[in-house]
Amino acid sequence: MAKAKGSDWINENVPDAAVWGQYYVIARKEEYQSGTKVQTKQTVHPARDATITGKEIKEHLKLSASSSLGFGLIIAGVVLAAIAFLLKEPMGSSTGYLVFMMLICLGMVIGGVYFLIKARKQASELQQASSWEQLYPYIEEALTEKVFTEEQAKRKAEMGDKGAYQAGYYCLPARLALQGQFDKAKSSFSLAEGLKGSLKQAAAGVPEDGLALTRR
Repeated sequence: MAKAKGSDWINENVPDAAVWGQYYVIARKEEYQSGTKVQTKQTVHPARDATITGKEIKEHLKLSASSSLGFGLIIAGVVLAAIAFLLKEPMGSSTGYLVFMMLICLGMVIGGVYFLIKARKQASELQQASSWEQLYPYIEEALTEKVFTEEQAKRKAEMGDKGAYQAGYYCLPARLALQGQFDKAKSSFSLAEGLKGSLKQAAAGVPEDGLALTRR
């Protein structure tokens, strides 16, 4: 990570080869056809020990503190709005359709501004980081994102693209599951209430030293 993207403290204390890790509880959602009905199935998978390197952490910090996504959404929203307006007459679009498109474009611009502000705020915080207390939330965020991506890759290896757009993933540090903080998961679906007990049970089987994010 370039020093412009993080404090000297981060560059000095997070070597590329260093490893941090903790256990995660995992759930997955699948949808499948049963006769004329679409059935949804949510299952809890065994808790897994996940790790991340210093290099991966710094790459995540650099990406999350980048303004590229915010600028990209703003530019895309403006360009799409211009195209929709210019093509209104040739395409014979109704006023209602144009208003609908403009609302979508406005949403993209607002989203872009949000991500831009968030990225700049995080970049400022990283510039000032000078302790593990400040950095550990970012390390956990990076590790959670990595686990989520790996779960997607794992399903693809098992099932290919079959039903991929209907699949869902849920990843939460085992520590937070034991504390009942299910709202802090990285998730692409709404977890069924009945699965919370199963996730707590999975977390209860994790070694005590695997409940905290630590350097290995």
